Amino acid sequence: MIINGSARVDGNAGSITSLLVARTGDHARRIDLASVALRSFAYDKIDRDDDDFRAIIDHMIESREIVLVTPVYWYAMSGTMKTFFDRLTDVLLDPILRPAGRRLAGKHLHLVAIGNDPALPDGFEVPVAQTAAYFKMEWRGSLYIRLGDDWPLDSASLDAIEAFAGRLAAKT
Repeated sequence: MIINGSARVDGNAGSITSLLVARTGDHARRIDLASVALRSFAYDKIDRDDDDFRAIIDHMIESREIVLVTPVYWYAMSGTMKTFFDRLTDVLLDPILRPAGRRLAGKHLHLVAIGNDPALPDGFEVPVAQTAAYFKMEWRGSLYIRLGDDWPLDSASLDAIEAFAGRLAAKT
């Protein structure tokens, strides 16, 4: 399962998500957070069913490998991805979702970050790695793709995506 957290489905992160889906033999389920209804977390709406969050969690449970793709916006994950992370609180507080949260244990969580800086900002992985630990998921690390000033990707980035996708495809 690949969750694209970009604000633009057809942006650079979306293009990289498409490459990953294609390179994994189209086995991966793709969810673009910008294309689904995802409300902000609210303590008074824990049992909400007015958006797609529960469906996303159900898809995560069905998957062994879960890849989060996000652009680096102001040295952090995208706002869309942050909203998704905030909604993980529902898994803790919603009696309907609580069993689903326990079923995330043992899943493999990966991160693909896309940015312009030479390296992933310090601490960028921390929320993802800690969330994996909290849910007893296996944190599998991150892949950082530096775009530079233009698209298409350079050969080193394409090779890194190919290798990453190959590892994912071998596990599905």
